[in-house]
Amino acid sequence: MKNYYNYFMAKPCTFRIQKLKSIAFYIFLFIKTTNIFACTGGTSNGSLSLTSSYQTRSVKNGEYYTFNVTACNTYFFTFCDNGGSASWDTELTLLDDTGTSQLSYSDDACGTQSSITWTASYTGTARILISQYSCNHDQLNSATLAFKLTTKTGSYCITDNASNLTVGGKSCIQLTPEVNDNKGCAWNDTKVNFNNDFSVTMDFYFGNNINGADGSTIVFQPNSPTVCGTTGGELGTGGLANAVVVEFDTYDNDFPTHAVDISPDHIAIDTDGSLLNSTHAAGPIAALASNASIDDGLTHTVEISWTKATNTMSVYFDGNLRLSLSEDFITTKFGGNNLVYWGATASTGGLNNQQYFCPSAPVVLPTQLISFKTECVNHNKVFYWDITHEENIDYYLLEKTTDGQSYQLIDEVESTESSTVKTYSIIDNTSNETTYYRLKMIDKNGNFTSTNLISGAACKNSNENLIDYYSLNNQQLTIKNTGEELSYKLISTTGQLILEKNIGENTKESIAIPSLNEGIYFLQFTNKSGNLTENKRVFHSIN
Repeated sequence: MKNYYNYFMAKPCTFRIQKLKSIAFYIFLFIKTTNIFACTGGTSNGSLSLTSSYQTRSVKNGEYYTFNVTACNTYFFTFCDNGGSASWDTELTLLDDTGTSQLSYSDDACGTQSSITWTASYTGTARILISQYSCNHDQLNSATLAFKLTTKTGSYCITDNASNLTVGGKSCIQLTPEVNDNKGCAWNDTKVNFNNDFSVTMDFYFGNNINGADGSTIVFQPNSPTVCGTTGGELGTGGLANAVVVEFDTYDNDFPTHAVDISPDHIAIDTDGSLLNSTHAAGPIAALASNASIDDGLTHTVEISWTKATNTMSVYFDGNLRLSLSEDFITTKFGGNNLVYWGATASTGGLNNQQYFCPSAPVVLPTQLISFKTECVNHNKVFYWDITHEENIDYYLLEKTTDGQSYQLIDEVESTESSTVKTYSIIDNTSNETTYYRLKMIDKNGNFTSTNLISGAACKNSNENLIDYYSLNNQQLTIKNTGEELSYKLISTTGQLILEKNIGENTKESIAIPSLNEGIYFLQFTNKSGNLTENKRVFHSIN
């Protein structure tokens, strides 16, 4: 509720007298309803045909206009900008087609003028009612109303300040612009089934200002594809009932206490309907093991996986497992619903960042990948993978990349649809350079999932003084040296020395490295003269 003293004192004297006369009535009305100033009634003056560009129309106090609505489309009405204006104190009330149920309301969005942004939860018709403050329809003042709609595109319902965005030719969704006190939500129009295994993968951009705010989320909830929560530290999810929220928080709201928050940009799983200084169901943990900021102007890949057998939700950030929580959400949060909406939210507060994501559909594949590995055979890179329970899998693709962004197809193998363990292999003789590979599995519906990247070493001739093969998987470092004796170091991206050792000539060895986190490491080789001969960037994955 407004601070009425400051509010009225900021108005002209005649305005204060008029409104103070009825303040007692509105205080009483507040006790009866939360929609203090929402108006009804009015006189019909035709209909509006909304398009994707702002249009204007001359309107009068006490008039309402009908318009067609489609679920998930967003509708904008304003006297504040985009050609809208008024010289008197306006109110806007959005009503259903009967004129009785309020859908949205605005009083002083900008000074004494009003503005409404509303995402339809149904398909049909609605009314926009123009009123003078306190629902006074007696004075026939004129004004100019601006209006438009944003049509749902793709498979997401977007609300509030969210908007469609094209990034590098890819269709993405901007959740917030670089504006304070904004929020945006985007809900996929298909539901995920928590009775099955699935994964959701999105590429998130958290902004380019490490002093900005506030962050983004991935949310699962059974309520509606058009809801959105509160702004600021709630990241657009505050007040969403029965929701499971995975937050990617870019602002420290708990300084200096840090009872439930931490300084680094972090990940947490929340189930209590509040993100701001509340106890998390899991976490918080730094999004990056290095504690670096994630609103760094880069795109980060986020994957949420669900394993039904153990009721476990796992959160991967840039391919690294960061957080897990085991809980029967169907029972504890979703009221027995196994099919729930899913999407992304974000918000800004007193600080801001542009925040967007580029979506990919959830994937449910009836297969289990036991292993994916590579080695040199006759100076060619050979890739092996073991699969069990591969019913409904159509084929496999082996792809390679040098930058982790663009991929080249190496070969395709059809599935045998085996119900027992099956081993497949593909040879890559396209180059001798060190590159990175992933295995993509496609089912008969066209859905796919892919492995984390693994490195494929340069398979050189044995008379060359180079490491013939190396890999780092499941806390196991394997090196094959076909040249002279070398020393090597395994170093993290933060410069931490993990391992330092010598390897003899024509030697292959495997070394266990317990408790090594998933992520990127550097493998440096030095010859007997102390000269650095190779510096390899290697991905560590845990299968």
